[in-house]
Amino acid sequence: MSTFKRRRSPRELIITEPKVTKKRDQSAAKKFDRTWRQMQTLCPDPDSQHRLAWLQQQFMKQQRGAMESAQAEIDIASLLAKAGFSLSFVKESETATADLECYLGNDRFFVEVTVIVPSDPDRSNDTKRSHDLNTEDESSDFFKDALVKRLLARINEKANQLADYCAPVVLAISMVHQEQKPLPNGKHNGRKMALDLQQLGGMTTHALGKVPHVSAVLLTLWNIQPAESRSNIRLSNVSVGEWVSVPKGFSQVRCLAVNPAASYPIEPQACLALKRVL
Repeated sequence: MSTFKRRRSPRELIITEPKVTKKRDQSAAKKFDRTWRQMQTLCPDPDSQHRLAWLQQQFMKQQRGAMESAQAEIDIASLLAKAGFSLSFVKESETATADLECYLGNDRFFVEVTVIVPSDPDRSNDTKRSHDLNTEDESSDFFKDALVKRLLARINEKANQLADYCAPVVLAISMVHQEQKPLPNGKHNGRKMALDLQQLGGMTTHALGKVPHVSAVLLTLWNIQPAESRSNIRLSNVSVGEWVSVPKGFSQVRCLAVNPAASYPIEPQACLALKRVL
């Protein structure tokens, strides 16, 4: 007996896509809630509890920017806890302050968390420009240049806000290359960018030379995978973590660039703990 497969109509495909997006959002919400509860237990002090409640409110808004910022701060706090640091969240105030205060024994440093997420107009403009370029390599170079420019600008911006600290300060920057668009079949059609992280670490180190009050930059790169380095030179102050491919079409890699000219350098044991957790 012959069997026939019914072809889905375009209308059915349109209806299916929000279901995939909803599942992805539910997965992100579960992960945030799980990590948030861990931080709530690990950081019982009043300032941390106040900050955690505020972060939960930001995440529940489901607004671009606010949601990613809350996710990034919880993610970095969890990473530091895994590295063996005791930490507390700094209560929001009118003046510019760091987000986390961390201890490893008697060693202390502060962490400022920030996120670089393409806005909807930026994403549409970048897509239009990439279509105007002649080759795939030119399109890739365009995205890389734009990403690096935003990174260096953010380092300078945040450095100005943290200039009054008389202690080591780590700037933790989460960068999202592009959002992975869900397809009706449950897969994702977003393409990950390949980036030379040693070269990126070199550019970051050069930028840090101009802001000695920033002790290090910790990069968390989403949908960006390490590319084969074109140079045999390896900077001793740059550490690249393992590239992790996360389900649902996402990937993550971290990179730590320590400022060799820092006014307040991170203590060796604390720096080693950061490198190990990558």
